[in-house]
Amino acid sequence: MGVEGRTLITHAWSYGATARLAPRISSVLGAGILALTLLCYWSTRASADHDRPAPDPWAPQIEAERLASLEVPEGMVPVPGGSFRMGSDSQVDPDAGPQEQPQRWVHLDAFEMDRYEVTNVHYLRFVLATEARWPPYWKADPFPDKMALHPVIEWLQRCVHGDGDTPIPERMVRLETLVQQAQLDLDESLPLLAALLQLDLPAERYPALQLTPQQQRQRTLETLVTLVLARTERQPVLVIVEDLHWIDPTTLEWLGLMVAQGPTAPLFTLLTCRPTFASPWGGRAHVTLLTLPRLASQHVSQMVQWLGGDRLPAAQLQHIVRHTD
Repeated sequence: MGVEGRTLITHAWSYGATARLAPRISSVLGAGILALTLLCYWSTRASADHDRPAPDPWAPQIEAERLASLEVPEGMVPVPGGSFRMGSDSQVDPDAGPQEQPQRWVHLDAFEMDRYEVTNVHYLRFVLATEARWPPYWKADPFPDKMALHPVIEWLQRCVHGDGDTPIPERMVRLETLVQQAQLDLDESLPLLAALLQLDLPAERYPALQLTPQQQRQRTLETLVTLVLARTERQPVLVIVEDLHWIDPTTLEWLGLMVAQGPTAPLFTLLTCRPTFASPWGGRAHVTLLTLPRLASQHVSQMVQWLGGDRLPAAQLQHIVRHTD
């Protein structure tokens, strides 16, 4: 498989967990091609057990307020009214419970619903506004995987943390090596990356940078781009970013900088998303949009049979096929 300076954006309908392309593609790459994989899924349901004693806060108030100001997707979408068949047919689904019967037509008026699930950031804002109890699972580790740039941060963590048990001094050495290999200035770049990884640096060796928040944000994005481009100088690089429909605004900005570098480096960027994601790069000559339609019924049937569906009654197999997107 060759890698050239192009970007391929794949639109595909998928419900539940998106099929993970990274392991499949990585398995067929040649030994001379480096694959970097990032996953944009970040939104989870935030819940709290209010019957349990409130744990100690996991962060001082100023840190909690900073986290509460993180960028999160907002907005609602209209859902048109209409009729649908509710319940199950016991002749088709013999396992249908009594609460699913009888099957009947139900009409719903038009309504609106949140475009995204309630995130931990949303729930944190509620906690701060109402002085509600802290959710128990926030006691030691709030929600680093829900922060801006978390797909890129996870990649950095894989480079620096290794198996997760790597001692902090060794993490420092790995991070310094990563920066030096990219021919970046240690004094400026290391504090930017250490801040993303929540890694404390010795103040006598790495003084705090005197930057405004906007300057620090911009230089952090530029540093992350340089880390990837530095690797293209040693070997072709394939960057796979999955689930763009869940991407946070800061990661999207970083990705835009990466896409812009496509024609100048041996870098192939493969992006996957649902059709609801509006690509901001569709008009560029080195960007290709590829739409994957829903599977046809015969393909769904073949998949179900391959998974053991040949042991199912014909009526139940057809029921699965009809209700699978």
